[in-house]
Amino acid sequence: MKLHTYPSIACSLVVFASSLVSAETGKQLYTTYCSACHAPDGKGATGGTFPPLAKSEWLTGKPDRAIQTVLHGLTGEVKVLGKSYNLAMPPQGAVINDNQIASILTYVRSSWGNKESAVTPAQIKTARIASAKRTTPWKEQELLKLYPHPAPKSPISDLIRYTYEEGKHSKMPDFSKIKSTSVEEEHHGLLNLKNIAAKDNFGVVWEGKLNIPKSGKFTFNLSSDDESALYLNGKKVTAVTSKGALGSNSQRKIAKVNLQQGTTPIRIEFYEHTGQQGIALNWSGPGIPGTQWLSEDRPNTGNNRRKKKPPVVIDLTPTSKESAIYNHFLNGTTPRSLAVGHPNGTNFAFSTKNCSMDILWSGKFISAGRHWTGRGTGRTDPIGDNKLPLGGQGFITDAPVQFKGYSLNTLRQPTLRYTVGSSSVTDAILPGNTNHELVRTLTIKGNNTLKFSAVSGIPVKQLDNANYELAGSWKLTLPNTPAEANKDSITLTLAPGTHTLTYSLK
Repeated sequence: MKLHTYPSIACSLVVFASSLVSAETGKQLYTTYCSACHAPDGKGATGGTFPPLAKSEWLTGKPDRAIQTVLHGLTGEVKVLGKSYNLAMPPQGAVINDNQIASILTYVRSSWGNKESAVTPAQIKTARIASAKRTTPWKEQELLKLYPHPAPKSPISDLIRYTYEEGKHSKMPDFSKIKSTSVEEEHHGLLNLKNIAAKDNFGVVWEGKLNIPKSGKFTFNLSSDDESALYLNGKKVTAVTSKGALGSNSQRKIAKVNLQQGTTPIRIEFYEHTGQQGIALNWSGPGIPGTQWLSEDRPNTGNNRRKKKPPVVIDLTPTSKESAIYNHFLNGTTPRSLAVGHPNGTNFAFSTKNCSMDILWSGKFISAGRHWTGRGTGRTDPIGDNKLPLGGQGFITDAPVQFKGYSLNTLRQPTLRYTVGSSSVTDAILPGNTNHELVRTLTIKGNNTLKFSAVSGIPVKQLDNANYELAGSWKLTLPNTPAEANKDSITLTLAPGTHTLTYSLK
């Protein structure tokens, strides 16, 4: 891999201006010293080749991390907002004075969605003295060991822990029938078994409010030693009932739940019989970058199991004009599905086995790291937002459905071909005229009228005669097409001819 060099992470990291330096001056200095690599909008030059500063975790919290990066530079692999970069930033401490660094960092830390406090020339001076003997650029782990990123705020608010230490139970007790021995606030919003006097035969219940950033389907991964159960909005969604080590297959349960944006009550029950103890819970879904932990414990903490290497990230991205295509194994659809990412931020996965569009999502497309490195086995997930499982929709028929291939236009946008019994279908799934809009044109040739499932198994709300809200985040527009809609499905009657379905992000 070619190693690029870019002028400044001062450009890359930023602090609030002192009374001696105005934000306007900081913007001018940023334009001069930093924008060539990090772009005027802070999103990284040349389409994100360089690290972004907008909403970057490298700018959060105290400014020491950013100051040291500007003073001495940064080299080697660096992760920013979940993406890895291998670029060398030279030191700027000998080039830019204390006032200028303070002004640049202040501007960056208060721009493009960043809302961090000001940096003063006095803070720059103190940082220079603290690292005066340093002669080489920092490496990521070395710098983060001294100046770690602030812990992300837990999405659980008002979290209360109830502890029960009365009697021995052969299985998870009914906590409503026994009295708690202590009640405490979990100030960090994370499940925590610390500071409990009992070592065996005790129970814990946590109750709080879970903040749902966007509507859609969320995945919860629960593991415990010994028993546990997860409730959302008063309903049990999954439970661990067997005894075993934290993180073992018998002690790990996964649940997928559709949730609406806002807050929902969350309750976690836990019971420890004897031996080791622990509970781990994480979730992923729309609006959550990667996987977020809701507990202080992690599976396999403290054991001797070999740690898995983190997956290689190869961010497959459409160009500004051409679409990207990925023909591999994806979660949520059949093997060898066809995934397409369009430049306007709409992506879909199409099952070539069932001739159905199975998943729709927005933003980022796919990481090809799992299948383009090593042996390339297993399934991967879309990496964008607002994932919408369409329920394996397609033609409702007893006749055979057979995929016949696809063609690409000059912008690498596909038109799919398949047959439904004696009818032939062309299925053009193309980007719309606006961002996050997908236009699907079905052309049917033959003599038969066909039933078509547009959506199945997700919340549907009819807005008017032609528009439907899907899972609270997407809209489906069906002009001049007879539709039968209920609370979780939409079925169309398609005569021979051309029919248009438009999906757009609300």
